Amino acid sequence: QFSWVKEMEILKTYLPEQVSEEDLRKRIQEVITETGAQGMKDFGKIMKALVTEFKGKADNAQIKELANEYLS
Repeated sequence: QFSWVKEMEILKTYLPEQVSEEDLRKRIQEVITETGAQGMKDFGKIMKALVTEFKGKADNAQIKELANEYLS
């Protein structure tokens, strides 16, 4: 019998490595500095850069949540 847990373990070997929350937080701060973002009005600007950079390596919802935290 093939379980879904075993299937997930196999599939994960083919996926790009996920970025750690610590590295993601660091990069978000860097992008905010690089773009000169100042508050929620610049949210779209930094999200565009981050989503492109971390495609397949981080969950977009997590990126959004952390970026919102830094810009609020």
